[in-house]
Amino acid sequence: MFYYLENTNNGHNKFYMISAYAYYDKEKGRDNNIYVSLQWGKIGNSGQAQHKEFKSRGEALDFALEKLKEKLNKGYEIKHTKESRLIADIPKANETIIG
Repeated sequence: MFYYLENTNNGHNKFYMISAYAYYDKEKGRDNNIYVSLQWGKIGNSGQAQHKEFKSRGEALDFALEKLKEKLNKGYEIKHTKESRLIADIPKANETIIG
């Protein structure tokens, strides 16, 4: 899942990106290294980034969706999203990672 949000209300000029992804271990037949990446800052700059690792896709999605809800409540608007599959299906390493 990938979301790009902007807040340009009341003089703000900020962006926030949320990406969730997992690497699939073919040998073990399971996910390995499930992450949510966050990036934020002033529009036009690269800003700051944070990467959090999770033990399950469910935990990663809960965190990502909570961040999305938090930003929408603060006045951010979704400007771009790419979801080629259900939101609960975080891409695996052998698939295209969006974002």
